[in-house]
Amino acid sequence: GIAADTLLFGSIRYVEWEGFNLTTTNIGQYVNFQDDSTTYTLGLGRRFSDAWSAAVTLGYEAQGTRPGNTLLNPTTGFKSIGVGATYTSGNIKVSGGVTYAVLGDQNFVPNLVLPAGGTFNDNHAVGAGVRVGFNF
Repeated sequence: GIAADTLLFGSIRYVEWEGFNLTTTNIGQYVNFQDDSTTYTLGLGRRFSDAWSAAVTLGYEAQGTRPGNTLLNPTTGFKSIGVGATYTSGNIKVSGGVTYAVLGDQNFVPNLVLPAGGTFNDNHAVGAGVRVGFNF
């Protein structure tokens, strides 16, 4: 770690989406991704005691193609912050966390699936989870 009981961590996730498409004979093209994506995560974790630890994370993904060409991805890019904590007692471990994300704006030109087109602006997302583990 960067100091006793403190850990700096991160990840870089690259997905080669460019050229991926999903086409059917009935509707036509559902998906035709034009951009690859790279997601960055950086976090700082701290162990406060043998029982308690916590972390904070920051996430970022750059905006992609606008207007969009698939309703299966109604946003483009995001910025996020998350916090989590873990409590350990004997063979029981309880973890929980929450992440808040500001999602990138996206708009769609009229097509067969969405004849009027569409706009997705100023959207946010919250994700939360709890995990209970028993070691034996």
